[in-house]
Formats: sequence, C-alpha cells, structure tokens
Amino acid sequence: MVFDETYFREIWGELGVHRHDYCEFLASSLITKYGKCKILDVGTGCGYLVKILNDKGITAYGLEISQYAVNNSHGNVLLGSVIDIPFKNNYFDVVFSQGLWEYIPEDQVDYAFTECNRVGNHQYHNFDSEENDNPPEHQKITIKPRTWWNEKGIGVDL
Repeated sequence: MVFDETYFREIWGELGVHRHDYCEFLASSLITKYGKCKILDVGTGCGYLVKILNDKGITAYGLEISQYAVNNSHGNVLLGSVIDIPFKNNYFDVVFSQGLWEYIPEDQVDYAFTECNRVGNHQYHNFDSEENDNPPEHQKITIKPRTWWNEKGIGVDL
C-alpha cells in the first residue's frame, strides 16, 4: 500500500491528509478519560490530534507510516510502523488509534497489538468492522466483525 498524497485526496478530497473534524472531540474524550498523561497516536496521519493534545498540555506523539503525512504533519510525528514502535517499554500512559487496524495484515495484528501493549499501559483503539462502509479506495485489508476484534482484546481498554 502507498499512502501518498493521491491516496489521502482520494479518501478525504481537498482535505487530504489534513482531516481535522473529529480531533477536538477525541482530544477532549481522551483527556476526560485519562487525565494529564502521555499519549501515542498510532497511524496519526498529519498529527492534528497530537497537536491539539499538546496544545492542551498533554505530552503526545504520533507514529505514521506515510512519509507524505509526516512531511505534512503538525509536529511530534515520527515515521514508523505499529509493527515496530520506536519507544521503550511503558513509555506511554495511553496508546490510541483511529481506523488503523484494518490496514494491518491479519497475520501481523497480534504482534502489532503486542507492540502497543509493550509501549503503553492503556489501549484505546477505534476501528471499522465489516458492518461499516469500506470502499475499495481505502485499501483496507483486514475487515472483520466486531466480535473478532473483541476476541483479540483490541478496543477501548478491553
């Protein structure tokens, strides 16, 4: 998969990698749930959630596999993969993702989640299950029912 400018514009139109409409709500929700803490946003895109969290006094970093997104980020975004998270054990209080897991090959999901658990004490992952609209341009490769994800323990502090 190539997550370049064309990919982001095909998905989000003119917004491209800079889709921000849900970030303020997510930042407030994370702060309400976990308080002042250290957060990693895996698959952060341009890192706008990271920016909002940092603006609100939270130490936040983003991890993103797309060089295009990192080059167009709002700061504190590192190039990297959920398969090999470049932080030490228990570095974060919370590891967060929004729509990441469907892009992870099924045979790597368990290992990727182990990596998330290695670097963070709490896990908060939102994902689309097979019941949701998953058009082909999104290039999702692991579309499973919510029960499958729940059995793996991937979700909100499951």
